[in-house]
Amino acid sequence: MNVKVLMLSVLAAAAPFGSFAASCDADAELMAQMAKTANENNRLEEAVGLYSNAGQACGRFDYWIAAADILAKDPLTGPEYAETGAQDQAAVRAYREAYLAGNSAEDLARASRGIASVGVKTDPTNAGLWLINARNYGAAGPDVVRLEARVQEATAELSKAELEAGFGTRGPGKGGSILWSVPDISRKTMPNVGPPSVKADNPIAGGGGGDGARPPGGSQGSLPVSSNSADSVNISLNFIAGSTTLDARTAGNVANLALVLAESFKGQSIRFVGHADVRGDADMNRRLSLERARAVRSAVLDLQPALRGQIAVDGRGEDEPLEPGASESAYRTNRRLQVVIVK
Repeated sequence: MNVKVLMLSVLAAAAPFGSFAASCDADAELMAQMAKTANENNRLEEAVGLYSNAGQACGRFDYWIAAADILAKDPLTGPEYAETGAQDQAAVRAYREAYLAGNSAEDLARASRGIASVGVKTDPTNAGLWLINARNYGAAGPDVVRLEARVQEATAELSKAELEAGFGTRGPGKGGSILWSVPDISRKTMPNVGPPSVKADNPIAGGGGGDGARPPGGSQGSLPVSSNSADSVNISLNFIAGSTTLDARTAGNVANLALVLAESFKGQSIRFVGHADVRGDADMNRRLSLERARAVRSAVLDLQPALRGQIAVDGRGEDEPLEPGASESAYRTNRRLQVVIVK
């Protein structure tokens, strides 16, 4: 299976100072001090450029997170931000650089939460994975609760555009979501920090890693196949308890899913993978998740008959959770349909 990855360039030209090359010593520290002054005097574009250059020179979390927080919070007026969504894209890039530069669980949680808070506007399925990552590294409190509510509301009824963003058929560059994971993030390791390592056969983890391997959206044990890659999207589906009957709100997600698959993936192999939460008997959950995947396939084919013969189904039951634990949040997250585009 080929996993498409969108490589995002370093945010080095966010302001007139963007082309300035600094060394990772006094020059970068001076730029950071200048950025702080610029921010305090509401010269925001200048502050972002200075912080991002200091971050690029030194790979320091505090510089990148400062740039990202400005981009995420304040509307900027520079021409580079005039296009719809450009400032959000810049904010996500800066948060991702902060994630890569992080040296503690607190750093990783803060950067992941930032990515989720910006990304939920346009790509809620992938934003949800970053929020899980933030919680796995200790993010908590009222702000996280509110962000979780935003993600839940956004993923409950997914628009066609949001599904396209999740699959990577809509967005910047070659159409990729600004939230796609990159291998460098998946392979970054930090001994004794974060959730348990993923299994070596996890395609997102680049062949696995030592203790502390950290895929965004990672969970205890292995991740589902390409669960946070551009070739796969996890869709929240609600069924009547113990049945394969979709509720009314979920029906809209299925209709939009059918349309996106027909328009963007005609002739390609697709796999629907059903997942369940940990409640109930494991064997029953595995059977039920398979039956539900079949039910969604049937609904999709009724809407888009041209997809007939393209969609295989599988049921993993409770074996591959996105979020560990037995909380209501984990139940909602893990009870899902994973749609994989096989290449």
